[in-house]
Amino acid sequence: MRLWQELVSRGRALPLWTKIVVGVVLASALGLPLGMPWFIRARLRARASELGLSCEVGSVRLGLGRLWLRDVVVRDPALPGLEAQLFAVEVGPSWALRLGARVHGGRIVLRSTFGALRARWGELRSHGGAGSGAISSSGSSRALEIEGVDATFVDASSADRAAIWGARAKRDAGGGWQLSADRIALNRGHSALEVRALEAILGSGKASGRLLRMDAAAASLRIDLGAAVTPAAVTPAGSGATVEVGDQPLARSAAQAALAEIADSTFRGSVVALEIGVERGDEHLRFGPSRFGMRREPTGMAVELVPLPQGGHGSATPLTVRARLPLSDRSAELELAGGPVSLAALGVREGDFGLAGVHDALLDVSAEVKLGGDGGRVDISSHGRLENVRLRRAALGPNELSGIRLGWRFLGSVEPLLGQVTLKEAELSLGDAHLSATGAVSRLAGRTKVKLDAEVPLSACGGLLSAIPRGMAPLLDGVRLQGTFSLKGAVEFDSEHLDKTLTHLQVNNQCRVADIPAVISPNRFRDAWTREVKGPDGLPVWIQSGPGSPDWTPYEEISPHMETAVVICEDAAFFAHHGLDYRAIENSIRMNLEAGRFLRGGSTVTMQLAKNLYLSKEKTISRKLQEAVFTLLLEQELSKHELMELYLNVVEFGPGIYGIRQAARYYFNEEPRDLSLGQALYLGTILPAPDTQHFAPDGRVSERWSSYLRKLMGIARKIRRVTEEELNTALAEQVAFRKPSASGGALPPPDMEDDEPPPPEP
Repeated sequence: MRLWQELVSRGRALPLWTKIVVGVVLASALGLPLGMPWFIRARLRARASELGLSCEVGSVRLGLGRLWLRDVVVRDPALPGLEAQLFAVEVGPSWALRLGARVHGGRIVLRSTFGALRARWGELRSHGGAGSGAISSSGSSRALEIEGVDATFVDASSADRAAIWGARAKRDAGGGWQLSADRIALNRGHSALEVRALEAILGSGKASGRLLRMDAAAASLRIDLGAAVTPAAVTPAGSGATVEVGDQPLARSAAQAALAEIADSTFRGSVVALEIGVERGDEHLRFGPSRFGMRREPTGMAVELVPLPQGGHGSATPLTVRARLPLSDRSAELELAGGPVSLAALGVREGDFGLAGVHDALLDVSAEVKLGGDGGRVDISSHGRLENVRLRRAALGPNELSGIRLGWRFLGSVEPLLGQVTLKEAELSLGDAHLSATGAVSRLAGRTKVKLDAEVPLSACGGLLSAIPRGMAPLLDGVRLQGTFSLKGAVEFDSEHLDKTLTHLQVNNQCRVADIPAVISPNRFRDAWTREVKGPDGLPVWIQSGPGSPDWTPYEEISPHMETAVVICEDAAFFAHHGLDYRAIENSIRMNLEAGRFLRGGSTVTMQLAKNLYLSKEKTISRKLQEAVFTLLLEQELSKHELMELYLNVVEFGPGIYGIRQAARYYFNEEPRDLSLGQALYLGTILPAPDTQHFAPDGRVSERWSSYLRKLMGIARKIRRVTEEELNTALAEQVAFRKPSASGGALPPPDMEDDEPPPPEP
């Protein structure tokens, strides 16, 4: 108390000017803590306003030699989808006596488009270069550190995403940057790139803003083959309009320009372990991990990909991928060479795309790929072989395939923007079987054009049979073929000129079955046998067929009109071909192309018989290969009348209805020998789709289908299968459900639906 009184007493004795100075100092000292937060907020708002941004600070706190800003929120009216929040910002003097800052945690979310973001970034950079120094890093000596920031960008136009977790950055007094992130993920459509433990260095001084190094501990690239690729629309030549080929060349040029701008001439980059995955639906095919490296060269980027040694697969792999990516309009080049190397050594996993035994499967490959300077054409040259492959694919067959020896040679080009693939020289080999092709296929703006020539050179039939992988044709084990086979084919098709579609097939098939196991000999069908078929409820049942079985009908006891119906409706050249009707196959290819879908397959009666006698109804390549050999066997061992007898006794005429006796009795209350021409033709027309019937509610064949039957009757007369008298009798007949041709009167309507498609051409 006495001390305070002494100070007051001496203060009163001070001169007036001294009292004023002391008062100002005390007032400033007391007011600084109260006025500083307001000053900081105002200053930040002003600097943000210069850039067209807004900045709000939750709280400002003074510390020992430090200023703390918490909950800093930045918004950009030009990018309304921006949400940026910095949890804490520490501001203080650096060793260079300039203010430095350290950001502790933050979250940034941006929902916009790449175009809008690129344009806005350009505006901010140009603003910084104008003198404010807000964005430009050159010449800046302010130290800056950022740690623990997460950022997400969502492209509002496509839902593509880019995200960064645990981003860290440090700028030194010279303007150089050290950048790192725990994880980066890029998603475009269903494809994705993920990078872990990324570190990058940006230069200072003359190299300010340029990328010097970029390294990552691991990365994975996932490519979705199922993603739709829509070719660009191109205005037809001569229209006078500008041709537009999409923005891919522009994107490529932009990427080249960006890379040339940010990457220094001494740039180096690497990924210690890169994995690449290819997906299609639920299937996966993976490669890696591989060592990835890239470096800047005078004219572009050099890239190298070398698979890392896998445990148990040797210390090194001879397979290497090298690429040169230009920073100008020059062509990009990729080279792939090496082998033989096991698929397991390349990182392929057991089960990928149905592959098995990847440790033993060996790949030997060489490929050169050149991407044109305009980005619109890719030239490809490749040859290689893949041996000891084991594979399980439902489309090939139900069993695991082994002993696959696959080879290829390809010289051609791909033009994605024009939707065109050109084959200058292409050859595919499977064992001793070879197929070569030349031509082009294009699909553009809804128009499809095809021009292809294919050839199987003269080959030994035994070699072709042995080329089939083990497990693909199990019923052919023990079959031996003799003779030779060759094929030439050509297709020309334009979806805008269907009338000009051309197909040509020239086959020289001299194959003969030299030896067969007794279990598949056609002689077994000369006696009764049992077979599995589909019952009326769709479930499998076993029935008895063959001579001596209850419903078996000998050839002589079947109305000749039934054979006429089969020839007209199913196989016009039955008595002329040797099991395979190449003209029918040629016509089927043309009709399917013109229809734009699978309309007919060109199967002969013998082919259908082979399927019914030996094979299941599964639609696989395995079944088709075995069907071809069994067709050859049946034609070789049985007469045409024996084949027709077998066919009419085993073929399906409706749910649970097998053979001509059951069909004649069920539909017309007739015996097979008594079927009229109209009734026989009706049964012939339902063979392609026996589940569908064509009766009207009163039991008669519908008028539309009756008209179709009358047309077929005219064909029967034209090919001299019936006389003029038989034709007139048939034209006067009204075919009806369960009504014999010789009886009259109407029957009650059957319990069937009249769901009839347009009648097919015979």
